[in-house]
Amino acid sequence: MKKKSLMLFCLLCLSFIIDAQNYHRLETYPTNNPAAACTETGNQKYRVKVNINIDYLLDLNKFYRIDLGTNFNLGVRYCKVLNRGIGPGDADFDLESTDIKSEVDVCEFNFYRYHRFETFTTLEKAKNNICGQTTAHDGRSKANIKITQLLDVGKVYLINLGNGLGTRYCKILNRYNGRGDADFDIDDIDYQTVFPPITFNCSEPDTDGDGVPDSQDNCPNEAGPSSNNGCPLPTGKPNLYMSSLKILRQSNNQVIFNYPNGSTNTPTLNNNNWYDIIVGVKNDGQTTAQSVSLDVIFTNNTSREYPHPSVPFYGVETDANIGNIGTNQVIEKTFSIFVGNNIGVSPNLSNNSIYRLFFDIDINDDIDETNESDNIKFTQFKYSSSTNKNHSKLNQPQPSFENVLKPYPIDIYNFQGRKVLSKEVSSKEEEGKLIQSLTSGLYVIKSKDKTYKVSIK
Repeated sequence: MKKKSLMLFCLLCLSFIIDAQNYHRLETYPTNNPAAACTETGNQKYRVKVNINIDYLLDLNKFYRIDLGTNFNLGVRYCKVLNRGIGPGDADFDLESTDIKSEVDVCEFNFYRYHRFETFTTLEKAKNNICGQTTAHDGRSKANIKITQLLDVGKVYLINLGNGLGTRYCKILNRYNGRGDADFDIDDIDYQTVFPPITFNCSEPDTDGDGVPDSQDNCPNEAGPSSNNGCPLPTGKPNLYMSSLKILRQSNNQVIFNYPNGSTNTPTLNNNNWYDIIVGVKNDGQTTAQSVSLDVIFTNNTSREYPHPSVPFYGVETDANIGNIGTNQVIEKTFSIFVGNNIGVSPNLSNNSIYRLFFDIDINDDIDETNESDNIKFTQFKYSSSTNKNHSKLNQPQPSFENVLKPYPIDIYNFQGRKVLSKEVSSKEEEGKLIQSLTSGLYVIKSKDKTYKVSIK
């Protein structure tokens, strides 16, 4: 008995699905005017509400070709689904599933479509316009073209315009489905007046084939990389030399040596002072010098010049790469050095003695130059054990919140890498005094803006 009841229930459900009616509200257009349906305009559109005997819902906003029968004398029309719901509703009439003929794209039919375009009498003119070389054209026209689909905006078509214009290249500016306020009509369906769109190669000419367009190529007839503006790379070599040197005492911002634009008298470097050594390196060769190194070296021997083997020298500062230096380019590098009882890892200095700082460009000879002999220059200086702190108030630097109110940490390591001291100081002067208080040995100092080595005797 239970099985019979279940089967009866299933049959009733199936009968309900088969005989289901679903509500649809439609906007209808005559089939002899697909343009009206495509543009959803015209005075022949008519809205109806129907219950259709189908077990599914038609898609919203889609068009279907439906036989509406004698109801309101509508017959077969293109119908756009505006609304629908499951089950019957308050409809004007009922339809069977067989009344739905097919889904249809009403905009794919042949009808007139409005187009506005620029015209060109030659293909070359059209190409120059498309490729951005000129905005010139030979005229503008508006036409209603009978065609199966809209022409693409921005594309160029060869079109027989007639009307005294003949065949012209036409760049589409604007278009829409349906007729518009046009100058004339064109029937492409019956007379094949519109040809397929033309594809242009807008790549700029490259006479020497180096990949750099002639418009950007400084040497259009000689191949060369874009990094050199399309010209062949020079076959010469770089040449590096020290073009300028300035020594500035940080405590009063005083320039005490300035080559070649100022005083070149032997400067005095005072104990317990910081100095900025500003070195200018120039390349007057024919090619760029890559990854230029610069070393500052101290020697206490003035009878012979570094790098003579008999001359003892001590490293002060090194920059393994101050950058690439192009032809006729100058790069300035600033080294900040502290002068205490010694400089860097040098022996103790003697009061009123003369010493030398050498500046060695490309110390490892990594760069092949036209003249290797001008990579090393020096300046001599006199050392004074006096701290020279009694400057006039006019020359004294004004205290700032940074150096008065914001102490910074100093970490000191021995040459085995073990931290031996960590302390906060409030000025470069206090930092110098702290270093001079160390016991004899070699140390690495990590300050707020640099890391450097010192030797305490």
